[in-house]
Amino acid sequence: MKIGINATCYNETRSGGRQRFSKLYSILFRELKEHEFIIYAPKDCSIIEWFSKSSNLSQVITPLSSKNRVQRYLHGLTYWRNRLRHDKIDIYEAMHLPIITNREVLSVLTIHDIRYMNQTFAPLHSLIRYFYESQLNMVDHIITVSRTMKHELNKFAIKADISVIYNGIDLSMFNDISHSDTLAFRKKYDLFEKFVLTVGHLEKRKNFLLLIEAIKYCRDRGARVPLVIIGNDAGLLSKITGKIRDLGVQDLVKIMTNISDQELKIAYKAASAFVFPSKCEGFGIPVLEAMAAGLPLLLSNIDVFKEITEGHSLYHLLDDPRDLGQKLLEIMYLSHNAESKAIYNRERVSEFDFEQLGKDLVRLYEKLIDTAQRRIR
Repeated sequence: MKIGINATCYNETRSGGRQRFSKLYSILFRELKEHEFIIYAPKDCSIIEWFSKSSNLSQVITPLSSKNRVQRYLHGLTYWRNRLRHDKIDIYEAMHLPIITNREVLSVLTIHDIRYMNQTFAPLHSLIRYFYESQLNMVDHIITVSRTMKHELNKFAIKADISVIYNGIDLSMFNDISHSDTLAFRKKYDLFEKFVLTVGHLEKRKNFLLLIEAIKYCRDRGARVPLVIIGNDAGLLSKITGKIRDLGVQDLVKIMTNISDQELKIAYKAASAFVFPSKCEGFGIPVLEAMAAGLPLLLSNIDVFKEITEGHSLYHLLDDPRDLGQKLLEIMYLSHNAESKAIYNRERVSEFDFEQLGKDLVRLYEKLIDTAQRRIR
């Protein structure tokens, strides 16, 4: 079998999707040595370097840009049909929409979320919904990252089979972090000895504006809850900094952007608790990272977070800064059963080990290969 993987949405920018792809598909390529894999890379990044060299793996640099969705879509309308026919691909998996299909190729789509359907502008919402429905019902098989996301997709993808392969974590990621590392990190960035951490791109759905209001709520009641926000700007940085200034909590909130992977790991180990107030997620890799770091968790009460933590976390209301503030105080100063929760987190996060999830992906691909072979016959 010849299997093509469209990875043109990835580049050197750190993301949960990139981490998932590099970790899980390394295992897939390693285990299915008898099959040929082609990685289709964007013109601005050589992706094959993320994987161990193998005789069954090659790369095609496409004319598509990882950083320009419109260009990737418009050019892709003509590019993919010709490319897949030229390379005689049997199974084609895309890591993003849109997906181009034809009868000769078994099509697979990995989709992390459908947040773009949550548009408030009604005409745009209708257009995006139509786009998603047509695309999802065009593909033969869908891979998604949580049962919550599968439930959402089932509302639109009537024809496609859907499998869940969770996002994963490297359980050894914190093994090289020492106490002296955390002390040096706090000193370098002038951080409080105790602080609550949140991690994510600075965008509206992460709900950081509500979190800042909650920090003010705590301060107004005589409690200081220092907050560190780690994430790169995705359009909301100016609003967040403005909110911090307007509420007068500059001494309590610190934003850190473009830090290294190593410093991110140290930040988790230096923190006292983790908060993730997001309004919409397909999964939420920072939740796994915080669990692996042994931090108490305060999460928004969306279904996927309850799925990941099996209801064993502390949850807050999405749009209530008072509720969030009260629970910040609880997790920072009044945490009950902290040790039992830490034990649960360590046990639960072990179920998201990349090696185990990679085996799940291999088993799924063996079924897809069998289906493709029966088509050929």
